[in-house]
Amino acid sequence: IRPGLIIGPKGRVLAATLATLPAILKTFLPILPTLSTGGTRSNWVHAEDIASSVVFLLKKDIPTFEIFNVAQDHAASIIEVFNTVMTAGGVKLLKLPIPYPKFLIELFYPLLDVGIYYKFSTKAVRGLWNFIKKRKNLKDALIPQVDKEFLIYLAQDMIFDNSKIKNLGFKFTYKDFPSAWKAT
Repeated sequence: IRPGLIIGPKGRVLAATLATLPAILKTFLPILPTLSTGGTRSNWVHAEDIASSVVFLLKKDIPTFEIFNVAQDHAASIIEVFNTVMTAGGVKLLKLPIPYPKFLIELFYPLLDVGIYYKFSTKAVRGLWNFIKKRKNLKDALIPQVDKEFLIYLAQDMIFDNSKIKNLGFKFTYKDFPSAWKAT
């Protein structure tokens, strides 16, 4: 199984940071400026669909060493993901008619692709999240982290072809990022 970006309850990597962002940003910005559309695209997959795909494939007579991409058909743009997460978290968005600055991401990519950036960013996000948890008396298991691996998703499309598993008859429960995020 080769999954796309994974989301679902109890996510501890990317989804944990996404889940904390609305509360962090809402604390400091009553209205958040955002881009309307655009950006690099990737297809996500809900953890339940991954588990279902494993069970599905175990019931099939598949030769060993076969690889199956498990990801939704819909490739969500980074802006769609951001806006979905923020809206679900109650953040008021001010959508600006500014295109996704892919050229800036590509320009600054070498500067961002260093260990110190991730350590500093993770420390900052965790500090803000701990502040909010104390302020709102929250108890949770979310541990936000800025993952180096996510940077590539800001710079280029990462779309998995799921036709191989779908041609065997597999059906995804969560068809797109908004439905999977709602369940998460």
